[in-house]
Amino acid sequence: MNRILTSLALLLLTAGTTISQQIQWASTVDYQYNQFADADYSGNTATGEPDAFPLGFLNPRAFRLKDEKAFGSLMLEFEKPQTVQQLAIVESYMPGRVTKIALLDEVGNKYPIYNKEAADIDEKFRTLLISIPVTHYAVKRVEIVVDTETIEGWAQIDAVGISNTASASDIKKSLQEKYGRLNFKDEIFFTTAKENLGETVNSLFPEAKPIISADGKTLYFARQNSEGNVGGQSDDQDIYVSYFENGAWTEAENIGEPLNDRFANGVCSVSPDGNTLLLMNSYSTAGATERGVSISRKTPYGWEAPSPVAINNFEPKGKYLDFFMSASEEALIMAYQSKNGGYGDQDLYVSIKQGNNTYAKPRNLGKILNTNKAEFSPFLAPDNKTLYFASNGHGGMGGSDIFYTKRLDDTWTNWSTPVNMGSNINTAEWDAYYSISADGSKAFFTSSDENSIGARDIYSISLENELKPEPVMLVRGKVFNSETNEPIMADIVFETYFEGVKEGMASPNSKTMEYKAILSRGNKYRILAYAEGYMPLDIAIDVQAFDTYTELYKDIYLDPIALGDLITFNNILFNKSTPELLPESGTDLAMLETLLRENPNMVVELAGHTDSWGDVSKNFKLSQERVEVVKNYLAMRGIDAKRLQAKGYGGSQPVASNATEESRQLNRRVEIKVLKIQ
Repeated sequence: MNRILTSLALLLLTAGTTISQQIQWASTVDYQYNQFADADYSGNTATGEPDAFPLGFLNPRAFRLKDEKAFGSLMLEFEKPQTVQQLAIVESYMPGRVTKIALLDEVGNKYPIYNKEAADIDEKFRTLLISIPVTHYAVKRVEIVVDTETIEGWAQIDAVGISNTASASDIKKSLQEKYGRLNFKDEIFFTTAKENLGETVNSLFPEAKPIISADGKTLYFARQNSEGNVGGQSDDQDIYVSYFENGAWTEAENIGEPLNDRFANGVCSVSPDGNTLLLMNSYSTAGATERGVSISRKTPYGWEAPSPVAINNFEPKGKYLDFFMSASEEALIMAYQSKNGGYGDQDLYVSIKQGNNTYAKPRNLGKILNTNKAEFSPFLAPDNKTLYFASNGHGGMGGSDIFYTKRLDDTWTNWSTPVNMGSNINTAEWDAYYSISADGSKAFFTSSDENSIGARDIYSISLENELKPEPVMLVRGKVFNSETNEPIMADIVFETYFEGVKEGMASPNSKTMEYKAILSRGNKYRILAYAEGYMPLDIAIDVQAFDTYTELYKDIYLDPIALGDLITFNNILFNKSTPELLPESGTDLAMLETLLRENPNMVVELAGHTDSWGDVSKNFKLSQERVEVVKNYLAMRGIDAKRLQAKGYGGSQPVASNATEESRQLNRRVEIKVLKIQ
């Protein structure tokens, strides 16, 4: 049987997403209280587009109160009432004195969205950008209260705008392109309140570290000093699990051995397929005794004994450590105080995967995120960009607060300014350990309020719009034997099509036989599936754009390996007329290597082919040299050379016409023929 390992299926997902970036500026003043004058500095100067340039100076083209120490308000009206997801207030001079904001609909109903005390901000100007869930009403007016009695100063407002754009980042980009630097200050407004998960999850003992599975149905968390812990109340912390069934959370259960022992235990992250847990501490025969992090994978018989993760040059000091692993397992986010410097207490770091359970020297995420106080409890959202963490050093409600930021490039040191998650989540006490499901609909975190059952409980809150990370796609399905239609176990890797960057990996659940993986939008991907005794498969998926969380069901069918099977690799590429491998060959070479590793008893012929142009003898020689290069590559990667027979066929076995460059390309190929299965 002849098989060509190129894109066997192409799925184009282009649910169009053209995000409007328009913003409507206030057109008239409905009323004002205590304005400086009737012309310059009046409420009328806050209508229309920003124009009090340069910002950061007292300007007659922006509104201010009558006195430097005063209290006043401004009601602005919009020509076209509309639904709203973003509100922008350009505080052109001495910002921080806006204390209350409310939206009003066409019949005068008022909806408060902002309530803060006046503050002395260490900036000469800023644009207050408030993200809210899309209003169910058309906004006609915006009411703004300014307080310079508490914090004295000539606070000014240059412009006020509304938009129905979901993404604050799109609004910021649009405004920056048109008006230049505006020093944005992001604020979040929730329409929902946080909910205590109740007595099936929470107890009289402190609960912490909630980690939700990608499908939102399994919650792992830690319970401290409970009599239900493996070591009883003297046991610092054990892992518990609860399942969302029939609209409610089940009674939490101690997850038991080998994950729990008499030492401190906790789940740091769970893989998208639910089959891998990252665990706090480094386990040994004595238990979770050493500082570090470990991995456990699910088997048909339960969770396997945790294996330590090796991190090069990892030298923490201090008592506290936190970890989180990205969906692809390629990035390990850490929070610890380093012996080798840093910004103060715990800092956030990233370590990139180097090999099996091995990660590179940690890299500090930089001063945008880290302060001289503790940053901890990192959670990298499924979009691989949005990072949630807790901090004592970025200001806020008191104690530690939860913040979010977005990664702006691949350096891992360039981040957006952290945004406080607001008073619906953060309190004057200790708030931390924020995690979300893949669809972004709900967040889970540790907090407390008047409804708390214990000292610290686990809460959830519904999320909308900008409060969510960027939407992702959950790919799920089963892997089948193509001849018997029986489900089989397999290893599945997801990587970007052109760069070959690994974005995810999965294996079927031993009970349901379903695999799950998460992909971010805007890329073309390859799904590479391997199983012992089966031919590998390469499927292309073009995930260009989607507005909301999407699920794709994709079953995979693998052909059993048989003697004489022929596999064609069209993307093992060489420099023209030479045996020098091109970098683009990496993916197909990796597939070939994996095929041979998954089937250690298989002997193959590596067959090299060229097109028929040029000298026949030179083509035979070139094809032989090329497959010898492939053989040597595999041997250097640990594949026994005795299993590899290299033979060049030149242009003697074309599979297409040699009349055009496109068809000649098909003839230039490497093939694998199965000679023996021992």
